[in-house]
Amino acid sequence: MITLKTSALMPGMHVGKPVIAPNGSVLIGKGARLTQQHIARLRAMNIEEINILQSVDMLKELSPRRLQLNQNNRPFVRSSRSSTDAQTHHIIKEIDPLEIFSQSLQSDIDCASIRFMRSAHEGFPPLEQVMPYIYGALSDPNVLKTLMKIKLKSTDELYRVIDVTICAIILGVSLQLSEQELAELAIASFVYDIGMILRLEQEQVQAHPLLSYDYLLPLFGPSIAEISLQHHERLDGSGYPHKSTGSSISWLARILSVSDVFVALQKDRPWRAHYDFRISIEYIVSLGGVQFDGLVTQKLLQLFGIYANGTLVELTNGTVAMITDFNANDHLNPQLCAIANENGEWIHGKTFLLNNADGLRIKRIID
Repeated sequence: MITLKTSALMPGMHVGKPVIAPNGSVLIGKGARLTQQHIARLRAMNIEEINILQSVDMLKELSPRRLQLNQNNRPFVRSSRSSTDAQTHHIIKEIDPLEIFSQSLQSDIDCASIRFMRSAHEGFPPLEQVMPYIYGALSDPNVLKTLMKIKLKSTDELYRVIDVTICAIILGVSLQLSEQELAELAIASFVYDIGMILRLEQEQVQAHPLLSYDYLLPLFGPSIAEISLQHHERLDGSGYPHKSTGSSISWLARILSVSDVFVALQKDRPWRAHYDFRISIEYIVSLGGVQFDGLVTQKLLQLFGIYANGTLVELTNGTVAMITDFNANDHLNPQLCAIANENGEWIHGKTFLLNNADGLRIKRIID
């Protein structure tokens, strides 16, 4: 269960705890599925945050009684008496575990998409343009089976590929990919790293794209398999497994590789701590046109920026300033407003842009 601001709520989420109105009455019951009307009412009543169920909580809530919707559709157990004897026979109707898993995934995806929305910057596409391609990929049983394999091995890995998929489709929509390309990118982003699960030894890390390719080819065909095969290739030939360069790396693989690295940098690894959001973007942008496609890295920077509006930062001269807007000409140097001098005295400064020529730059983000 997580607590979300009402500004971050989306229709379809499930309420984790009853929402109590100011007069003490129950406004929305536990387990209710939020509608747009619910959300509008919460905001109108100035209710700042509520508890939302995540996938694990939702599965716990799915009792047999709740799932027995009607006499003709009872997923678990129903009893009937045989006409030939007096004994009661229990007839079990199997439910599709992939369907339940798909519902669980959609809840995880909803929560992950909200995290991305919180970082939204210039030109960020509305979620209604992004989510249909992601949910559409889940209609493929082979995608669900592959994700199930990933989850059985590592839940953290499942969450990672969800983040990668959302990031890739956000980039894809912003780069105006065709519907067919977006559909292929969504599938490839969900399943591209299955080779990391299939590998037997640590030494096989650089071979995992080949393992992914062999696994995906008979399930999804050459287009999806090729994207997976190339997601670690780099424009300058420094990648693997084939050290491909330039135009030999497919367009969709270039988008996926940026998404993969962007998400991976923000995750803890056994050999390093996670990088923060700003450093992750700076790293990728610094390699734009070298290892990563420059158009994709610039689009990533445009969409997510480096600093969110309202962020407090300390400058190299000790001044405290607030980020007030992005700089369309230089995304690394946003528009600022000084609010305190180096002595900690509050000031009402004018907005300004950093000029690297005078040596003034952002030293750190103030948490």
